[in-house]
Amino acid sequence: VSAGAGPGPQTAFASIAGLSAGTKYHYRVVATSASGTVLGSDATFTTVGPTSTPMRYVSSIPAFGTGSNSSAPPSILGFPAGARGNLAPAVTISGSQTMLTSPTGVAVDAAGDVFTADLFGDQVLEYAPGAHGNVAPIARIPVPAQQGPVGLALSPAGQLLVSGFNDGAVYEYARDSAGAWGLLYTLSGSKTGIVHPAGVAFGPGGTIVVANDVLNGSVLEFAAGANGNVAPIRTLAGAATALGEPFGVAPPVLQGGDGGVGADHRLQGTSCGIGVLCFDEQDD
Repeated sequence: VSAGAGPGPQTAFASIAGLSAGTKYHYRVVATSASGTVLGSDATFTTVGPTSTPMRYVSSIPAFGTGSNSSAPPSILGFPAGARGNLAPAVTISGSQTMLTSPTGVAVDAAGDVFTADLFGDQVLEYAPGAHGNVAPIARIPVPAQQGPVGLALSPAGQLLVSGFNDGAVYEYARDSAGAWGLLYTLSGSKTGIVHPAGVAFGPGGTIVVANDVLNGSVLEFAAGANGNVAPIRTLAGAATALGEPFGVAPPVLQGGDGGVGADHRLQGTSCGIGVLCFDEQDD
């Protein structure tokens, strides 16, 4: 793992797979440069135990608020699925070690890893299943500087989709054979119609759906694996859609057909909550 260059302390991350739950592990940092090799001291960490309670994760950016919790630090809060009422979170990821500055979009993969787009940090942070407290992320995925990541989504195959709100780009990442995240594709340019991408989602067959947050905005859908300055395959826009400045977009709900590559779909708008539109894909 490269620790970068330059004098002074450097931060490095490594993803480790195949660990057992509730187990103490020993590790040692070994630093090698042209000047030689230095062994760090023995250190330990303990993986969290298995949990039987599904969690619903919510990002919190108190600096954006004016209520009683507006002075609280940035955090990811976890509530048991189905929780309601004035209930304290069961999980709080917060503190200096978390690297959180301004968490926005949140997603959880099939393994239980928690991901958040960190707006002002120009990064996506990944936390281990069951992470709680002032814990370091298991991976930091940099987003090009000044892009302002807002939305993110995970595909069933494990690809990660991230919107860069400031400069009109959508990024798709995937893990390599060693488990490290790398950038696969970048959607950007005049042909895409993307101006301020906010919410993103994977559609059937891996298509990419983007909420384009501009006045009288649009929802854009791109072919699976779309890369570069390419036009969308579908655009939802116009007065009849009632779209103002669309920000969130939910994964499509299939009604009939398998939604596979080559199936013919259209986007149908439905209300999905305050300030959010989701679009069901239906066969023609």
